[in-house]
Amino acid sequence: MSLSHPYHSFFTTLSDGKIINVDTAYMQEVLAQNQGLNYQERLDNFRKWVGLQVEDMAYLVDQLEDNQLESMINQPIDKDTIFLAGHSLGGAAALEIGRQEPQLFKGIVSLEAPFFGDIISADENQFNFIEEEYPLPVLQIYSDALWDKLPELGDSEYHTNVKLLDANQDKFINYHVTDVGHLGLTDLRVSSPFLTNLIDGNINSKDYEDVLDEINNQIFKFLEDKS
Repeated sequence: MSLSHPYHSFFTTLSDGKIINVDTAYMQEVLAQNQGLNYQERLDNFRKWVGLQVEDMAYLVDQLEDNQLESMINQPIDKDTIFLAGHSLGGAAALEIGRQEPQLFKGIVSLEAPFFGDIISADENQFNFIEEEYPLPVLQIYSDALWDKLPELGDSEYHTNVKLLDANQDKFINYHVTDVGHLGLTDLRVSSPFLTNLIDGNINSKDYEDVLDEINNQIFKFLEDKS
């Protein structure tokens, strides 16, 4: 099942048909990419941005534990083969919940998301991170927006991502989709290819259906291997 985050998604259609558009102040803040802020201010923003999405996912996890989710979506759920997935902040939320309650899940699919939940504090000149290995298998899918820069980002919010580049490659899988940007990994290209390319800096040159097939093939293989 999929989950939309009102005011964080570009638009969300509610059950009554009402459409909630993205909060423009939030979007401007995210696109500013924390420029000019110190480490504590950056961490405060990370927690604010991902906090709502963690709460949304945590609500569904609570319903799953209370055996209420099946009736909510009107279909059976195999609680022994649950995976979480998300893109960007949604992926960061999935990774954070996976670390908090690993016993509930088989693995995480993350599309170009940092491990915000692994940052435990910030000093004047650095973030401080959880050192324990991430407890679940992770498929991390990257675009051209981050892949080549990633090895140099070990002191940033991507610290855990960098660590996992050289970790157990059976448990932690890193896959690079070429010729697409950060939003090019999503279905925004279907509804608004102009906006996607504008934000991504016009690097989405690969056909979207080919991108979707490539991503799906990696995800299906991961789910099959880790179930």
